[in-house]
Amino acid sequence: VRLSEGNVRGIYQTSNGLVFTEGLDHMMYSPGHVFQLIHKKPDGWQTRELATLQAMPRKTAISVDCTLIIQTQGSVVAVTEGGKLEAVDCLDGKQ
Repeated sequence: VRLSEGNVRGIYQTSNGLVFTEGLDHMMYSPGHVFQLIHKKPDGWQTRELATLQAMPRKTAISVDCTLIIQTQGSVVAVTEGGKLEAVDCLDGKQ
């Protein structure tokens, strides 16, 4: 199954269901996205763009409530219900 035109960085089970991150870091061009994977019976899959990131995902984590946390080159964000992006405060108080 072809998921995306971009480079898939990871597939995760989250509060938004099954999602994958993709992105490309090439010279000054570094787009990133989060897509939702939707299983269509009997054997098909669809993708839906859930969020657009300011840069390619570099690191990801899943919080205890299954929220996807993504670090990009310039930020750390949580992908909340419905794909809304919220800034995450780090332990040192920086975003």
